[in-house]
Amino acid sequence: MRKIYLTFISFIILSCSNDGSNETLESEGLLIKQINENGLVSRKYTYQNNLISSREYYESGELWRKEYFEYSNDTVFFRSYNSSNELAEIRKYYSITDNLSRRDRFDSSNNLMNYRLYNFSNNNCGFISIDIYDSNNILISKSTYDYLDLNCSMESTRYDSNNEIISKEKWTRDNKNLFNKNELLDFFRGSNLGNTTKYTRWNSQNNIDLNNSYSSSFQYNNLNYPTYESREYSNGNLKEITYEYY
Repeated sequence: MRKIYLTFISFIILSCSNDGSNETLESEGLLIKQINENGLVSRKYTYQNNLISSREYYESGELWRKEYFEYSNDTVFFRSYNSSNELAEIRKYYSITDNLSRRDRFDSSNNLMNYRLYNFSNNNCGFISIDIYDSNNILISKSTYDYLDLNCSMESTRYDSNNEIISKEKWTRDNKNLFNKNELLDFFRGSNLGNTTKYTRWNSQNNIDLNNSYSSSFQYNNLNYPTYESREYSNGNLKEITYEYY
């Protein structure tokens, strides 16, 4: 679960991505309230003025991480706490130019650990590359993103500092409303993103990651937001996910 969470954050919060450089949220559509996996709560969300204010993550029904968001002009601050309510890390999102944005990651003592540079083009799918640097401005890794259709299906390749391939990924998306559309920061510019119907990850040896690759089918409400997802992983594991909205 935590590995899936990290992937989600990397792409949506982290990872995922609206046209416009201001770091606000979309104000149209439904607000995701809660996600349940196999009958147990997985995530909970709260908002203020249609902006996400907190997000909670659960494992086997137990809270293990909570995140708070603060907004200041064109900057978003993100604070993450562990299950003991201890500050774990701080993130700061802000724009540098129209097509270049940055995310700084600090430890609980406010020391810079690393930062990311997000490069954008004029599309509604999101960033086209991410460069990750350590606190000494040394490149750690680079990821490139190629969008395949209007639903923002995409392929990604991640390279290390020596330009060797670390992993490859592919997302196939539907043409419905993304379940967490109003969770996404405009920072990530992903207004056209659909829900993932198939995800495949390959490691550096070009072998499929059977534990995290999957195919999904959805049921939708009358506004074309998913309410139910049946997910089958490549290792044979099954997961049932339900989505609740405000």
